[in-house]
Amino acid sequence: HLVFRLVLAAAMRLRPRPVDPPHRLLLLRTPGGRRYGGTLLNRLGAYWSHVGTISTIATTDVAYAALEPREFLDLLRGRPARPVIENAGELRKRVVEIDQDPDPDGGYRVNQLFCHDDLWREALQELVRRSDCILVDLRGFTRAHEQVAADITQLTQLAPLSRILVLVDDDTDQYFLRTTVDRAHTGAGGSLRLMRSRGRHLDTVTVVEQLAAGSARTA
Repeated sequence: HLVFRLVLAAAMRLRPRPVDPPHRLLLLRTPGGRRYGGTLLNRLGAYWSHVGTISTIATTDVAYAALEPREFLDLLRGRPARPVIENAGELRKRVVEIDQDPDPDGGYRVNQLFCHDDLWREALQELVRRSDCILVDLRGFTRAHEQVAADITQLTQLAPLSRILVLVDDDTDQYFLRTTVDRAHTGAGGSLRLMRSRGRHLDTVTVVEQLAAGSARTA
């Protein structure tokens, strides 16, 4: 086993590292979309890790709900495995320190920021400025998600619609979604790009292609 690990480590170091800067993807999820959040991140990361980084924002309730058993035990011992950002100064520091370098195998990492609710909007502003494209999982989005509608309004005011790709499903209130976007984007031109999925059935390759097509690096 030791010999195998040494050979593997040497091969990974000799593997060519990416030359071009990474494409920076921001992934945002609504409460409804969290049903498939972990699956989406895993499947998307398998493809996107070859071209760039993925950043996500999660509030404290999601951070603790997603804890693995080992992480939960660490939390009980006072050693949280997923440190929560407490203030604006710490947020800016964490954003600047986001890992943009590839791992030895050439793949890029997923960077997750966990913050309190009152820092969500500032975290969104910081990450949008540092992202080339944005994927928003709005599966299950309805009029009941008033807070999410406010976040969508802010997002569409921060980034061109061409850089945003939205996942929807049969439960998404698309009329309310488009009304929210149109109200925030009056006179700015462009249209929201939607991609439909049926539950967990999602064409991940097409999602990656659409994100790359709308990226600030390729647009």
